[in-house]
Amino acid sequence: MTALAHRTALLVFVYLFAVAVHPGAARAEEPLSYSESLFWRLQHPSGNHGYIFGTLHSPDRRLIPFVDYLRSYIEDADVVYFEHTTRDLETTYYAAESLVDEPLRNRLEPALYDRVVSYFRRFYGITWWLEYTPIFYIESFVAQEYSNEDSLDTRLELAALRHGVPRSLETTEERLRLIQITEQLDANDIIASAFHFSDEYPDAWDEVVERYIAMDLNWFMDTTGYGCDEMTDADWCDTMDAYEAAWQEDIVLRDRAMASRIDAAMENQSIFVAVGVSHLPGHDGILALLVDKGFSVTPVPILLPRHDLTPVILVVAAVCLAGFAVFRIIVVRRRAERRRIAEAQAERVEKWHAVLDRPSDRK
Repeated sequence: MTALAHRTALLVFVYLFAVAVHPGAARAEEPLSYSESLFWRLQHPSGNHGYIFGTLHSPDRRLIPFVDYLRSYIEDADVVYFEHTTRDLETTYYAAESLVDEPLRNRLEPALYDRVVSYFRRFYGITWWLEYTPIFYIESFVAQEYSNEDSLDTRLELAALRHGVPRSLETTEERLRLIQITEQLDANDIIASAFHFSDEYPDAWDEVVERYIAMDLNWFMDTTGYGCDEMTDADWCDTMDAYEAAWQEDIVLRDRAMASRIDAAMENQSIFVAVGVSHLPGHDGILALLVDKGFSVTPVPILLPRHDLTPVILVVAAVCLAGFAVFRIIVVRRRAERRRIAEAQAERVEKWHAVLDRPSDRK
């Protein structure tokens, strides 16, 4: 893979991961609603049906069983939609580069800049593209856990590509909105907060995956931000409050736009939709917005296979025992064969000695 392709793949994953589980994605309304499942059946007022799945933009391999479970639903749909496809995310990144006015070394304090460069060199091996990368992407890289695996979204998109070209629910302009807002905030505060979060909560993303597998949507709704009460810098808090507010507003606007496009798409066809899990629940989430448009939504239980390793361990143990027994038999037989050969040789030597010691009959 070329350096450019590697960079693009990383940026695609980071954008997807950030917009799904970023702390600013939480909503505060109570009581919470539509949080019973990650997977829902949609019934359009016209009678057409479809399905919507709340994905997690993470490469954790524990999420692979979701792909196998959803494959048949993807195959049955007339059209498959994602929040944004890989190709559209690439377009967004290159468009976002035009929003950067000056290189990164001029936007960050020297010590923080050196830490960013060191971080990217250690995990990604390349830093030349950092200078004109938007702060939004850099913050997301720092805050999320490094991995070179395909995300759950990418795996679902690959499954969909076998049956047609998937489509995006969002436009490039909508994806650029939050990136543009981020560029107007203090870059030092945002990047410092990402390192603070990464240092204080090194296992945060592992908990995200565990909560997701447990299908605990309420947890995603209750997730709070970085927490200004943990910091004493008032300017830092002002920046992060503005950042969180921008996330909140962006989530609401995006949910409304996606709900309207789902409504239009289902007027004459069946669809399968995959969006970040944080977009589904809540009174202003996509499910509630679809209900307001006359949809019927029904949770669909997801029954994932339980990976009980006990039978595998027993089989491996049995094979090992059988192999050891065969090995012992072979060793014993070889020892017996060597002993027999040695005894036969000793017997022949004794016979020769007896012949040599016998008195000669010649006179």
